[in-house]
Amino acid sequence: MQELIYCLVIVLTVLAIICIVKMLINTFLYKKGQLLCVFTIIPVTENKKDIEYTVRSLLWEKRWDEKTEQFIILVIINCDNETIQICKKLCEEYEPVCMCRPEQLEDIIKNPQKAIKCLYV
Repeated sequence: MQELIYCLVIVLTVLAIICIVKMLINTFLYKKGQLLCVFTIIPVTENKKDIEYTVRSLLWEKRWDEKTEQFIILVIINCDNETIQICKKLCEEYEPVCMCRPEQLEDIIKNPQKAIKCLYV
């Protein structure tokens, strides 16, 4: 029984240390009001069958970082209609996800506010 209590105390202590380190990093390393903009560009081709899993994983990781504004850009390259429909649903469901053609990519990076909308036509 004592071993279980010791393990529980150790796990809770490690979690508390992680939270304190994260709080210190956020307090001292990030300037107030400074927001970092991160673009994750994913080329989507015909053989990219796990696109939904990839996007959901990136969004899950984004939840833990409050100081960055992350955009996930799906660049459509020779896709079938089913994959394009999946990408459109992801764009509608999640705000930081957008899809475009390769020639539209430069515009999105120059103007991140355009990334909120799906640009693929």
